[in-house]
Amino acid sequence: MKSVVAILAFFFSTLKLPAHDSARLNVTAHPIRFGVYDFEQVLTKTSKFGTEHIFVSWKDYKNGSLTNQLNVIRSRGRVPLVTIEPWGSSLEETISGSKDGVIRQMATEVSEFRDPVTIRFMHECENGSGRYPWACRDSGHFIAAFRHFVTRFRTVAENAKFMWSPIADPGCERYYPGSEYVDEIGLSLYSFPEADLKYHGHVRSFKEQMDQKYNRVRRYDKPIVIAEFGIAGSDDAKISYLSEVLSELPKYPLVTTLVFFVAKDTPGAWGQGISTPRWSLGTGELALLH
Repeated sequence: MKSVVAILAFFFSTLKLPAHDSARLNVTAHPIRFGVYDFEQVLTKTSKFGTEHIFVSWKDYKNGSLTNQLNVIRSRGRVPLVTIEPWGSSLEETISGSKDGVIRQMATEVSEFRDPVTIRFMHECENGSGRYPWACRDSGHFIAAFRHFVTRFRTVAENAKFMWSPIADPGCERYYPGSEYVDEIGLSLYSFPEADLKYHGHVRSFKEQMDQKYNRVRRYDKPIVIAEFGIAGSDDAKISYLSEVLSELPKYPLVTTLVFFVAKDTPGAWGQGISTPRWSLGTGELALLH
């Protein structure tokens, strides 16, 4: 009997589990929270969402506008996730301090709101399509700009948390600003069969995408939010895919929140010859959220 026990002990000691499964052995399963970016304001009365995501460009920012949006989110019983996009400026301008005025004003409005606010700055930093001017090959400049922003913002708004939010594509690790500047990690994950067939040769499952993304960022041991999530396709296909997502998510113990992106995408964002998807949530998908 002792020899059998010894053999079994040796077997389990050498068994290599997937990274997220091995982590799951030591983490109690937790319910996933849901959030939404609702551009057309069609889901404002839905009680299934605890987080509301908004995008703010500091190029078009006006004093008081962020306060108004935060108060509306609170009136719905939700907590804010605010993506700040530095349109109209370069990384060098952020690093030099020439944008400290707008940073300070935004931070003041967050501070006066008092409740917790998560700030997602310069998202999808490794996006090589040219879509975002802050998504550059110079990861050192990105890191310096991110750190400067967080340092300035934090001195004013103690209730702010900061999210580093890559797509989590290969190479995203080069853009990590450091644990001192990051409270949460955000991911972007979309199911778009038309784009999958063009770029990957097959339609990827949620597990295939998530395994790759999760294993690139789990090393930082931060709470993970899927900050942008959308499904394209027929109603039946979307329900089937979301069912897979909800069954698989407990296998990724660092993931706390899934935020749906509900809007028509930017024309041309997925490349030449690819249609522009409209990300939506129907009654069938909503019924799956508990």
